[in-house]
Amino acid sequence: MAKDGGGVPVAAVRIVNPSFPAAFSMGPGDLILPLASPQEPLWLEAELTLKDRLGPPSKGDFVGRLPDPAHSGDSGLYLKINRKL
Repeated sequence: MAKDGGGVPVAAVRIVNPSFPAAFSMGPGDLILPLASPQEPLWLEAELTLKDRLGPPSKGDFVGRLPDPAHSGDSGLYLKINRKL
């Protein structure tokens, strides 16, 4: 998931049954509001859950976040899922 500086989700990608390390990319087709065009730095977060549901992470899920914001065109980013809720 990509969030703006205020923590509002602007794009999301769902990977079903990933094998790790899992490659991912985000583009215009992943925007939550298709006509939006975020120009500011974005914070990338990942959630790993065994539950088949959408929504905020819950107890037992695993999460991770890039330590620095990402920018349009960035590549080679490594997002580590390293915290259990």
